[in-house]
Amino acid sequence: MIPNIRRCMKKKSNENYSERVQRYLMDGLNNAEIKLFKEELKSNSLLMDELKFQKNLEQAIIDDELDEFKKRLDQFHKSAVNKHKSNRLGFSKLYLVAASLVLLMSLLGIFFYQNGNSKIQHIFNDFYERYESVRTTRGFSTTSADVASYVNGLQEYELANYEKAKTLFLIVIESEPENIAAKLFIGISYMELDCVDEAIKSFNTIIESKDTYYSQQAEWYKALCYLKLNDEHETIEQLDGIIERKGYYAENAAKLKVAIN
Repeated sequence: MIPNIRRCMKKKSNENYSERVQRYLMDGLNNAEIKLFKEELKSNSLLMDELKFQKNLEQAIIDDELDEFKKRLDQFHKSAVNKHKSNRLGFSKLYLVAASLVLLMSLLGIFFYQNGNSKIQHIFNDFYERYESVRTTRGFSTTSADVASYVNGLQEYELANYEKAKTLFLIVIESEPENIAAKLFIGISYMELDCVDEAIKSFNTIIESKDTYYSQQAEWYKALCYLKLNDEHETIEQLDGIIERKGYYAENAAKLKVAIN
């Protein structure tokens, strides 16, 4: 059914904007990216066309699934009637009800799973704020073994070129393993690239360093990583630790815990 829907739509998807629109609709953009996206919509007709196209396609898919659901119910009904004639009408009705419930529960399961993920993503977007490089006053000196890589990494990070930024900061770490600031930027870059497990590993190395300032940053972003993974148990456990230590993010951690519950 879906290929037919695609053929019926005259407006073709613009590949240059398709991925960005998909991330926007799936709540895959952070707050800063959402703001930029909405601003661009005002002046970019191609981006607006792509957004309309994908919204129409999404609605068409939903309509198509509902139509398929109705057809399958009808098939179950016909099957029940053919197998259990009038002398077993009560059983055929029971058969139809059971089949209907199975199909309905399947659809509801998909619906609640998708909405649950959507809720988590909205909460993540509300609490996630990228660590800004202008706040960095520690972890770097003019005597660093690779000053150029560090400075270039900060520039790429500010431009949201996270793959390049991550690579440059990794070069810094090779030369200066104790550069905790670089490790934090690596972790945030991994988060922005949706490499959440790698981000957690990076934050763990910072927490293990016992650095008072950067450990607090790492613990907070680690909690957000678990939230992004939809791991409620680990998220709450991480937040409880932050609240108990009464550090810089204790208030945010308490608010996030309430939002999750």
